[in-house]
Amino acid sequence: MTELIVVVATLRPKQGSAEALSALVEQYVPVGQQDEGNLRYALHEAGEGILVMLEQWRDQQALEAHGANPAFTEFSTAAKDLLDGPLEVKVLRPRPLGDTAKGAL
Repeated sequence: MTELIVVVATLRPKQGSAEALSALVEQYVPVGQQDEGNLRYALHEAGEGILVMLEQWRDQQALEAHGANPAFTEFSTAAKDLLDGPLEVKVLRPRPLGDTAKGAL
């Protein structure tokens, strides 16, 4: 059985950088969605210019390949100057409970 991986990545813009960060992320999302093993790569807003990516990967290998992808490295380098601190990444492993259609991403 394949172990699905869920990632929550939070991007907090420096003051005055929200629009530039948003534009950069919007440009990159379609690229990230094409990575092998990507099942979901969805952008959300959390207010105050904070952007949250909800990602789902087929397995750990797919997530690692995404992180090593030159396009992701280029995106991360460009985003670094727009962020108020490091990119916040949480890697989650589902614990499905109850209704199988609703108990996990």
